[in-house]
Amino acid sequence: LMRVVSAERRDDSRLALAVQGLSRVRVLNETQKEPYARATVQLLPDDEIVSSFYPRAKELLRQSTDSANKEEADNWLHTVSHAAAVASEQGWQDFEISPVEGFAGDVQVLSPFNAESGMEGEVAARAAKAEQDAMSEAIDKVQSVMQHPGTAWPG
Repeated sequence: LMRVVSAERRDDSRLALAVQGLSRVRVLNETQKEPYARATVQLLPDDEIVSSFYPRAKELLRQSTDSANKEEADNWLHTVSHAAAVASEQGWQDFEISPVEGFAGDVQVLSPFNAESGMEGEVAARAAKAEQDAMSEAIDKVQSVMQHPGTAWPG
């Protein structure tokens, strides 16, 4: 997934783009080819980020299921952790790609962490809430699938 940082039309009608990579994605469905490609994608956070949510996801899954389904609930550990990792990534994205004052032109730094700004505390709190909400929503969907075996993952 990329964001266009700048675009320049060339004399020969070509377009020169400078883009910034935001996330790795898996293309699920191509939705458009012309005049430019578009697709439905699944965000792919780093495995280390996903696995960092395993302990909390396991705890929430076990709390939300009866004792007979605890082992089956563990099968959903990666799904719930993935939801939290995506929410976390999205929660931090605006902060991580924000312009840094004092640089000339369109130069931007990927991670302009500045302890003096105090902004990261606010962003961290929003990201933590988004992570918790995403895990709760995923667990609700897991419970629905577990209660109705053979049904598709709710949209």
